[in-house]
Amino acid sequence: LELKAPLGLPEWKIHKTSSCHGRHEKYRLEWEASGDTFFNEWQFLTESHTHGSEWYLNRSEAHRLGLVRPSDQGTIIKVGDVTHFFKRHSVMLHSARAWRPEHGFVLAMKYNHVPHGLGLWPSFWTVNSDYVWPHGGELDILEYANGEEAKVSFHTDKNCTLDVPKMNKCMIDQELTSPAEEPNCLTNYQQNAMGCIPKQIKHNGEWFAKNPGVIATAWDDSRIAVYHIPEAEIPSDLQNNRPEPDTWQKWMIAYLPFEAETCPTIAKPQEIVLTIALCGDASGGPWRLINRSKTE
Repeated sequence: LELKAPLGLPEWKIHKTSSCHGRHEKYRLEWEASGDTFFNEWQFLTESHTHGSEWYLNRSEAHRLGLVRPSDQGTIIKVGDVTHFFKRHSVMLHSARAWRPEHGFVLAMKYNHVPHGLGLWPSFWTVNSDYVWPHGGELDILEYANGEEAKVSFHTDKNCTLDVPKMNKCMIDQELTSPAEEPNCLTNYQQNAMGCIPKQIKHNGEWFAKNPGVIATAWDDSRIAVYHIPEAEIPSDLQNNRPEPDTWQKWMIAYLPFEAETCPTIAKPQEIVLTIALCGDASGGPWRLINRSKTE
């Protein structure tokens, strides 16, 4: 099967940098979801591919039943009541726009609370919908199921490997709670290839709920970096919509430098995804790991 780039998009390659920084020092605001218009530029998808207990609603039903509530004081996305076939109403949001990783982008989500507990599988990630997964690439920025720790991971159809020496160098000052689990980003679940999980700082959903702030990623053609910035420490450059992620080193929780030789065109334009799934096909079997939990 030959997969050609949609709209004539060119192939691209990894550009190595001598430092741990990305290829761009500053960014400008291009897109924002906030306030009463938060949901205007999102698509509400209704098909679930994870075989869980969620029943995703379309835009009008999600608004009518109160699963999404935009407000200048803070937007709410939540799970609804039990419906037919023992499922619960939920939403899966995809941004109507997509961004090219090779050009570089910063994505930041400010949050006050995140759901956590038994049976919950919330996630904040990016993916390409033009190709059969994982040919277009997927970056999991904040994802956890049940009571497991959140993990940053990347998925592609390429036999792409992280630059482990550079990853260790650039994360050396971090108070790490987890070593690298898998440096190869190739993803094929039938062959037990689960994608790459870099060296990173891990916390569970309850921790993130009790520590509001910003989850952000900076992705260009040299690396991916992921950050958690506490609410009281949000820097002025981000508050003023002129982010300078190279100055966020102390908040970095994951760093994914790719090998140039093995990682050509590892991802296509990325859509932003927000969803709350319930049980289902979460890799790693977290539903079997917890005997008791509470849900918030």
